[in-house]
Amino acid sequence: MQPTSIPVLRTFVEDLAREVAILEQSGPLTEDEALEVGWLLWRLGQLAQKAQEPAKETLRALALVKARGQPGPIEFQGPGRTACTVVIQKPQVRLRKDAPATFQGFAHLIEQGGDIDSLGLFPEAKDKLLAYIDIETPPPRVSFVERSSRK
Repeated sequence: MQPTSIPVLRTFVEDLAREVAILEQSGPLTEDEALEVGWLLWRLGQLAQKAQEPAKETLRALALVKARGQPGPIEFQGPGRTACTVVIQKPQVRLRKDAPATFQGFAHLIEQGGDIDSLGLFPEAKDKLLAYIDIETPPPRVSFVERSSRK
């Protein structure tokens, strides 16, 4: 069962594509037309991003299960020409911003995955440095594409 908004959105996108084609053929716009067209499309983009979030969250969750926690791309193909790639990113090691200035010089090495043992720190200093390191897993990136033909 699909939400009733899917057929409405499909029709809207088809209508918008026709209007864009007409706009491209219409020649130069006046200042007022350019401002109105620009603003309307900007607003459309904002609304589209907000409306995409539930779909992105669902696809992120499905990709994480499908990937079994391994980083990399997961491909989804939907009805018609719809397709999506979800990229599960590797965890990232970060030196926290509240780390003392004496540790800031190590930030680049840490964030590039360097070996902390190679720094030659005394055990007490190494323990203090480790207390300021966080491991963050960025949310998976979701990219929608249009397939060129049906499979």
